[in-house]
Amino acid sequence: MWWLAHGEHEVPSTPDWLTGHERDHVASIRFTKRRDEFLTRRWTAKQGVASVLGLDGSPSSLARIEVAHHPSGAPYALVDCPDHSATGGYGGVLESVLSGQPHHDPVGWPTFKDWPAPDSLT
Repeated sequence: MWWLAHGEHEVPSTPDWLTGHERDHVASIRFTKRRDEFLTRRWTAKQGVASVLGLDGSPSSLARIEVAHHPSGAPYALVDCPDHSATGGYGGVLESVLSGQPHHDPVGWPTFKDWPAPDSLT
């Protein structure tokens, strides 16, 4: 078992490590204390996920990770696939052949425009 703890003083002042959905949520938080707590929780969770996946802790790597919540309230991580994000969604050749679509939305959140799809392998 691992224990990971971070403090508010470690959270970057710029939002470039957040996903668009997370940035929108931060903007909607009215009270500074709650906003700081949200950012600290996200920073810590993203650092943990990045560590387990072998990603560096750079803002661009952390921006590929979104911490979402199941309807029960349990957190889970969504991680964008690098083979598709680097090519703008054109990386899944087999998926493209099977689905008949030339590409898919490489973000995976917050729109879920193309995901999950019954004919998708990723």
